Amino acid sequence: MATLTAPYVPAMRLGQGFNSFTQELRIYDAVTNTRSSKTSVHPQQFAYLTSAEDMFVNADRTVSYYAKLVNRISQVTDLLNVSAPQQIKSNVTSGVGASRLVIDFSKFYGSDINFLIHVSVANRHLTAPNLTEFSPIEGTLPSDFARVYGDTFISGFTEGGEFSALVSIKLDDKSIDVSGQLKALFDFGSDSVDGQEKAKSVEGETTISVSWVGGGDISSTDADDWTLEKLKAVALKFPQHAMACPARTSAILTKYTSLRSVQVAAIKTGSPLDYSNTTLYSSALLDAYMEYKTMLQMISHSMDEYNKQSAMDDTISATSDDDCVSTLSSFSVIVGATARKREPPARPNELVPYSADIIGLDAARWDCQLELAKIVKEVEAVAADPNVAADADRRWAYLSPAIFRLLLPVRTPV
Repeated sequence: MATLTAPYVPAMRLGQGFNSFTQELRIYDAVTNTRSSKTSVHPQQFAYLTSAEDMFVNADRTVSYYAKLVNRISQVTDLLNVSAPQQIKSNVTSGVGASRLVIDFSKFYGSDINFLIHVSVANRHLTAPNLTEFSPIEGTLPSDFARVYGDTFISGFTEGGEFSALVSIKLDDKSIDVSGQLKALFDFGSDSVDGQEKAKSVEGETTISVSWVGGGDISSTDADDWTLEKLKAVALKFPQHAMACPARTSAILTKYTSLRSVQVAAIKTGSPLDYSNTTLYSSALLDAYMEYKTMLQMISHSMDEYNKQSAMDDTISATSDDDCVSTLSSFSVIVGATARKREPPARPNELVPYSADIIGLDAARWDCQLELAKIVKEVEAVAADPNVAADADRRWAYLSPAIFRLLLPVRTPV
């Protein structure tokens, strides 16, 4: 059985229920310790459990470096172990991503190149092997299993450190390919000076977002002003900092289905859901959601410019019906067929280009917000029933951002 983990938050406790799909905490004491009177152990107390029957410590130290070009938000969240539904929900409620790394989505999609650096250090794994007794709540309906208990429980923690950085570059000269220069610079297996010299020649607007857990306050000593060269230097030194000043980085999750007590109680409490086949679909939902967020900002900006009567410099023109008809006609047929077969989750888009005026822009903004709401609703549907992720009839639960973009009016120079 593959080991499941989730980013650590201070509210986590051993034996607590957890939903691995939405990465949300569930009830305390979902699973209790069969050999200890301490049925609920707060993570801060975990270090004081020295009995072999209460705690198992694996001190194998591992260090991993990762540096790669990324072009989708889901690639970033996958590496940072943040679930797509959690990122979407956090963005809806607060506008801030669920990951520790603060991502400027407008910068991400507005840049020509995005490069992700991640260093993970695991000093030791603390697990409680005697958390085996499932503690169901009387009167809980079988259909409420996921809402009350989740699909996993917290069975341990990992200590060490994590360092993450996202570099977004908007090039002055878009004809220059700088991907090779960045790969050469962040080749952690090489100290090539040539890679550093080439990185200095990268010209453009560079945005660097950095976060770390463990390692102490590395910013005050090593990186007062982040540059590409300092970024690599700090990443190389980070394992040493994490060894000297470790912190809890993730929670170790165990599926309820591995417990005999859950199998016995399943008749009364219901069975935990299996989200193992939802990863690809949830990543697609996240990428679509972020693309719509970007388009919503663009539409709002166009409306502001329109209200300022900036038509003297440029103009907003509608997408030609002739250009769209061949691409969208087939989609219109599919939408109609799907609507007849199953009632759609919300009003489907009519697939008609928006007019190049304030009325058309306002309609586009409204529909863009509607598509965002559809995606959030789809996340909730998958959380309630993982089989939704493999339902072919839900292909049009929301409109593809690539198709929606074809309907928008575009700004063209006069």
